[in-house]
Amino acid sequence: MKRDREHANGTAACEDNAMQHGERVTADASSHGNDASSLWMDCVFQVNHYSHAKRLMEYFEDESIRHVVFPRGAFGAASKAQYLGYPCGVERTGTYLLMFENVGRTGKEWVDWMDASFLQHCVNRMFLFGGAYEDGTASSIEDVVAQLSASDGVIKEKESAPVRIMCCPRPLEKEFLDAFGDDGVFEFHPVNFTRTLHIIQKKDGSFRYCLRPACETFHTKPDGDARVAGQFCKAAGKLHEALLVTGFWDECRKKDACAIDIGAAPGGWTHQLAKDMHTVIAIDPAMLHESVAALDNVHHVQKVSQDAGPDIDRIMENATKKEVDLITCDANRDPFMLGKMLAPALKYLRPGGMLVVTLKFRGNGARNLDKSIKALSDAFTCDITGMKNLCLMANTQNERTIVARRAMYRYFS
Repeated sequence: MKRDREHANGTAACEDNAMQHGERVTADASSHGNDASSLWMDCVFQVNHYSHAKRLMEYFEDESIRHVVFPRGAFGAASKAQYLGYPCGVERTGTYLLMFENVGRTGKEWVDWMDASFLQHCVNRMFLFGGAYEDGTASSIEDVVAQLSASDGVIKEKESAPVRIMCCPRPLEKEFLDAFGDDGVFEFHPVNFTRTLHIIQKKDGSFRYCLRPACETFHTKPDGDARVAGQFCKAAGKLHEALLVTGFWDECRKKDACAIDIGAAPGGWTHQLAKDMHTVIAIDPAMLHESVAALDNVHHVQKVSQDAGPDIDRIMENATKKEVDLITCDANRDPFMLGKMLAPALKYLRPGGMLVVTLKFRGNGARNLDKSIKALSDAFTCDITGMKNLCLMANTQNERTIVARRAMYRYFS
């Protein structure tokens, strides 16, 4: 994705003006941090569909996942999440809003986190309210304009601090520009701006707004880029997210880590694994992308998985370890057939090793999810435990990701 976010003076200008333009200072500042900029605020995510909001809510509610998905230390005892629903005038198939209340960290820290997070491909815009900057509510566009026009210090900053309007729903931006007029309290510019006016319209038609520095602006637009930096396809986003939320990502980064990727071509998952793992065995009769095949730590076995055993044995003999830590499969196959593809490789999976598999359904096939998972489990000849069905942000509506581990050995005296 390309960023649709530019500001004239960059981060330095934002920091220089961090406690100006609608500063909020209260007696409670000391209870939340060392300065007013650390005051707790509300953060609203604009996503494309309710399903994305639902998955975000599930990640927030799962304390074992929350700290690896969202900014570390951002949530306190008073933090909570709530569905704001579809903005006024938006059809049920469109934009959806999810709000995280009483969150910590500064607005810039949230933007910096989003720039590096896999969620940036699901969250179109992020609106921030409160914290170090006073926010307001209004019943109409005219009321918003009147309240801001009456704010102290706004007019004198007009020439030196151009503003960008960021609204949800987006068509409101033109209505607000028309309402402020050319002779209003702000100079507006969509690119060269030092402040952003965050505005959302709620289901009841009322507005919430907040004027914030430009460095607290997050706004993306889809352009087909990969979900993982440096990746040549979007498929890597599923693997990255699955390993992150299961806590297995750190194990993949060990110096001798080894993986088998079944149904690897053209190599999206293989490429992602090879960036962090010592050895990756890619199994697929088809060709890998040339950039993946050229990697020193990638071994391509051009056979179906059922016939790949001797080649895997040969590669493992020269590896630093005799078992693999991870087996993955993102093959476009009938979910009921995946068990036969995976079973021959499972003997190489170490106790405690992870299995990550994408189930891909056609039409109404997802109705057979439970049967597909059972068929997958029944095909395994070794002990697989903790099987979970994940609905990832990176999954399509016809996909589910299954994760599991090989059971640890048990010793008896």
